[in-house]
Amino acid sequence: MKINLDIKQKIYLAFGLFIIIIILLVGLVAKPLLKEIKETSFLVEASQEKLLLLKDADHRYLEQLEVEFKEIKDSILLVNSGFLEVDQVVDFIVELETFASSSSNRLEIKKVDYSAFSLQLIGSFPNLMRYLGWLENSKYFININSIQIGRVGERILPFEGEPILSGSVRTILEIESQLKPLNYE
Repeated sequence: MKINLDIKQKIYLAFGLFIIIIILLVGLVAKPLLKEIKETSFLVEASQEKLLLLKDADHRYLEQLEVEFKEIKDSILLVNSGFLEVDQVVDFIVELETFASSSSNRLEIKKVDYSAFSLQLIGSFPNLMRYLGWLENSKYFININSIQIGRVGERILPFEGEPILSGSVRTILEIESQLKPLNYE
């Protein structure tokens, strides 16, 4: 019987040691791991909140950009229409001549180099101002590189076969219209 008791004591002792080892493992190993897991979960949760805030901020910024684009879309179209396309140069010259005629100026185009023009206008000073106002308010982007204004003498001068009245002004304008870049959309 004594042998049985020793075996039972050994089993209890082994079981007790096993329980103590488990408790020590849980206390020494699992507890710091649980603490680390808890801290990491707090960091992950805080990061998720920051990401949600950033996502909301980005969404609001995108909405603001869309509103601003809608506001300036018409201006963008207007700017695009201000560039002279290569195939519109003849139409532009016709517009120059038409407005010169409607403002009672005589126009002679001396030089054409794609978008650069040398214009000679003869007419009264107020009519010249009307023509310059039209150039300024034209739908095209126009640079006036130089302007020379001089009074026509007392004599009658021929201009394209027609006489010019005295008291008129002769104006030479060097203008350049901005061409639309070929790869511009």
